[in-house]
Amino acid sequence: METRIHRLYLGLRTRDGSRVNAYEAIEYVAAYLKNEYGIDGMTVLNGVGYWKCQAESSLIFEVIDSMYLPWNGLTPLAQQLRNRYDQESVLTTRHAIIVEFI
Repeated sequence: METRIHRLYLGLRTRDGSRVNAYEAIEYVAAYLKNEYGIDGMTVLNGVGYWKCQAESSLIFEVIDSMYLPWNGLTPLAQQLRNRYDQESVLTTRHAIIVEFI
C-alpha cells in the first residue's frame, strides 16, 4: 500500500489583515482529522510564507497516511479553512513516501 505525506499550508492573516488564532486553527484541524477520518496524529510546523510579495506567519500541517485519507487528501479540509479563516487560498500538497519507524 502506498504511503503518502499530505501537507496543508495556512496563512495566519485573513484577507483584511486580521490575525488567525493559531491555537484555534490547530484544534480545528485536529478535530476534523479525528472526526472525518479517525486520524489522531499530525505534525504542525510554524513557518513564514510569502504571498503576493508579503511575508506572513503560517502553519504547516503534515499528515502521513496509507489508508484513511481519500485520493484528494486534505483538499476538503483546505476548502473549509479557506472559508473559516477568510483566506484567498490554502495550499495542499501530497507525495508518495517511504516510511520506516526505528
